[in-house]
Amino acid sequence: MNAGGLGGRLGLALANLVQHLTMMRERYVLISRKKRNIGYYRITSIKLLQGFDMSREILFEQIRWEVTLNSG
Repeated sequence: MNAGGLGGRLGLALANLVQHLTMMRERYVLISRKKRNIGYYRITSIKLLQGFDMSREILFEQIRWEVTLNSG
């Protein structure tokens, strides 16, 4: 996905997004390539996506647990 499309999808200013994308590229979370003046990014490993999914699942479990505690 290109940076402009990602920024629009996330509702972020392109300048801020590019800073974050650069940081993630420097830490080998993303791989980038340029075609003309458009930067394209992809995640370096499926394992990162699996880790993100697992983290999100854990956070949702904690939220449900807290709601259960607070409602009873």
